[in-house]
Amino acid sequence: MRLLALVVVGRAAVALAGPLAEVWPYQTKRLDASTLEYSYDLTALKQGGGTPDAKSENGEAAVAAFLKGLPREVKLKVKGGGLLYVSGARGIEQAPLATSFTTVPDGQLASDDPLRRRPASRMRPALDPDEPKLLPAAEMALWRARRIEDGALAAAALDTDRLLKAWLTQVFNAVVARANHADGDDRDGAILLGGRVAVALSCLDAAKLPAAPLMVNEARAQLDELSHDEKVPPPRSYWEWTPELQCAFKRWQLLGLSFPASRAGYSAGLVLLSLVKDPRLKTSWLKVRGRRDALFGGPAVEPLQEYLAKAGGDPDAALDDMMATIDRQGPTVPPVLASPRAPFGEFLNSLQGAERAQAIDELFAAVGEGRVKPPIETTASVEPLRQAALAAFALAEPPQGLQFDADWRDRLSGAFSALQGAGHEARESRLEASPREVLKSELKVVLQVPPSLEVEPLPEAFKRASDASARLAAVLTAEGLTAMTALDPEGLRGGVAVPELKRFASVLAGLAVISSRGAVETPDVANARRFLATWRADPVLARDVRFAAAHAVAYEGLRTHSVIAGVARRELAVQFAEAPTVEGAGGVAGLTFDTRAEQRYLVPVLYTVSYRAKVSEAPLKFAPLRKAIDAANREPLQIPGALQ
Repeated sequence: MRLLALVVVGRAAVALAGPLAEVWPYQTKRLDASTLEYSYDLTALKQGGGTPDAKSENGEAAVAAFLKGLPREVKLKVKGGGLLYVSGARGIEQAPLATSFTTVPDGQLASDDPLRRRPASRMRPALDPDEPKLLPAAEMALWRARRIEDGALAAAALDTDRLLKAWLTQVFNAVVARANHADGDDRDGAILLGGRVAVALSCLDAAKLPAAPLMVNEARAQLDELSHDEKVPPPRSYWEWTPELQCAFKRWQLLGLSFPASRAGYSAGLVLLSLVKDPRLKTSWLKVRGRRDALFGGPAVEPLQEYLAKAGGDPDAALDDMMATIDRQGPTVPPVLASPRAPFGEFLNSLQGAERAQAIDELFAAVGEGRVKPPIETTASVEPLRQAALAAFALAEPPQGLQFDADWRDRLSGAFSALQGAGHEARESRLEASPREVLKSELKVVLQVPPSLEVEPLPEAFKRASDASARLAAVLTAEGLTAMTALDPEGLRGGVAVPELKRFASVLAGLAVISSRGAVETPDVANARRFLATWRADPVLARDVRFAAAHAVAYEGLRTHSVIAGVARRELAVQFAEAPTVEGAGGVAGLTFDTRAEQRYLVPVLYTVSYRAKVSEAPLKFAPLRKAIDAANREPLQIPGALQ
């Protein structure tokens, strides 16, 4: 206790000499793409008559003369583009969460510093660091884009499943006919293949297994085995919205599981390759594969294609010489059709042991270190491109023109997790240092020149998100789905997907330019500025964000379920790390400017919590989830207990 007293006494005893006033701009105005005009109102300062410290140190006459010589208003021209230092400032605000982005409050951040002193004046300049300024986050823009994309992908997934189911039905009928007239490896492979196709058609529902006496025992055996196989992950994201989407997801996953390493397993793939020599089956096969690759991602080479090459190019001849075929193939038996593949899923599925318990943290580190590299080519598959946008949150090196501290990297890690339905335990808030005692005695006025941001500075995330939305619109157009209506997780009426995807792709492209403080004005930038001016009225951002999702991997029979519990606020502090070019304020004695000023913004962020559940347990539906969160008064510290 004595040590604390000494610190407090010492803090009060040290009084530093400082300027008469530090004036913050009351507005900024864009003069061109790279120049801002900062405006400072000195009227109140002139009328105030000066501080007691200044009068005591310099005399009342000198202070009055100094104030009389000051102009009423000063304008500075600030050239942007310099290096910025971005800090996390205080952590997550411990206050009730908002249910949507548009309902986030814009008042003072709740302080956890009992010594913090609030400004005495109720009216502060707009750019004063203590005046709340809500800054649109990259996370918010990407969340909005993903609501459009998810609805479009859900509708496209159902349309693709229609094609897939029709092809599987053709395959099943053909393989039953083949099994009835074959023998040996050909017959065994046909029965195994027929059983797998039957299970896929049923979506692991015994009552929906297609009727075929020759296949029924094999189909039931496979269904029983695969129903308890942890390799079959639960539906996630938009795949979880409806029973039809859940079925489509399961169908892809079942088809993507390799056959057993037996003679029948090796034969099954060859039987399928023999069947798809039929032009009708081959056309449908290629159509389904092409749709999968364009939307969800697929392997560089289809496993069955690679198998055919190793088997000598003729599946019927290979069936007659199985031992040679098995020797050339090795221990890996190909599946019916590769399930959708994207870089994040490939990495998560490769994790072993305790790594699986911290799967998302492992993924974040792997992306940052370059061990996982989502594509950046704009012609890549849609889902991998969406992951490339998230990868921008995990880059080890900040984008050009930016420096981050550890606290802001923690914030980026939270965004990376939340946007893919995973949880992140945010760091605790830090106590804000109380202001030092300063004697305002020097006959000098400092004009503060902080950075002025329009949106969170993460240009790469915006650019890659724009590429993903534009690519999805292009794929849907190429597939003849331009009039397709997007689905909605809560059953609300969706709009036509393609026009909305194109519109928001333009907004994201403009945000990338604004975020990088680029010196260009384009139609995309104009669209982005309209979005920044009106986002509070955006109907998508007014949607309730609270959903639960299952993690992609399980560990020791349990799976983590993550919950987006609401929207919280946290501070972003930003300074010029390199002084910008400033013009103005010349010729007035005692009037200077300071480009080291720190500006603080309030950034709305998704707040997540998590709980553990059995592998087979589905995530909480949004209605009971939201009811539980509301019962906890949306208080961050109370929500985990309410979810238990």
